[in-house]
Amino acid sequence: MPDLRHAFRQLLKSPGFTAVALVTLALGIGATTVTFSLVNAVLLRPFPVAHPGQLLALNESNPKRDSGSDLSISYTNFCDWRRDNRTLARVAVYEDSSYTIADAASAEEFDGALVSAEFFETLGVSPALGRGFTRAEESPTGVHVVVLSHDFWKNRFHSDPAALGQSLRLNGIPRTIIGVMPAGFRFPDNAALWVPIREQATADNRGSHDYDGVARLAPGATAAQARADLNAIAVRLAREHPATNAD
Repeated sequence: MPDLRHAFRQLLKSPGFTAVALVTLALGIGATTVTFSLVNAVLLRPFPVAHPGQLLALNESNPKRDSGSDLSISYTNFCDWRRDNRTLARVAVYEDSSYTIADAASAEEFDGALVSAEFFETLGVSPALGRGFTRAEESPTGVHVVVLSHDFWKNRFHSDPAALGQSLRLNGIPRTIIGVMPAGFRFPDNAALWVPIREQATADNRGSHDYDGVARLAPGATAAQARADLNAIAVRLAREHPATNAD
């Protein structure tokens, strides 16, 4: 206690030094707090998926265009990858989107994503309630369905399990709620809800590059093997569809 009293008296005798010391200490604590927050978000709380080391980001590229920069993925090419690869346990594509929910009084916009059928399975995350999508729901003739984030379900449906089976009108289209994801899962880009892609693999849309991709390695496969596998498929597609897939 005497030491503390002596230190306090010394600080009072030098108010300028005391102010600088306090500001420096505050800045140091603030910087440490910010640094810890970043580390906590990025490292200590890993992305909530199963075995993230097995996941790969996918893209297309054309070395003869745009300096070989990465391209988004053609849905039709993706369907060929999904069918013909030998190194990926799962493969999926997705696209950021937004959806408006409107009623007679107001309209509210939410971030969401268009996803292929095995999107959640590829990431290794199962719905906390209900189910994910099927291949049939990915087709243009599939029924209109939606999966909700945990926060959206909590805020709009008050965590009521009876939300499953209810209809939610997104961008004017009624969709049946079939699932709710676990708390904390909001990929990509803080998505509040997910709807299945409704697209058909045709020659006409092979040249349209709209999607990002993610894949999960098959047991025993490496990233290098997956790259070689998909490159071999790309070479075949370039030969079969030169108008859209050359280079």
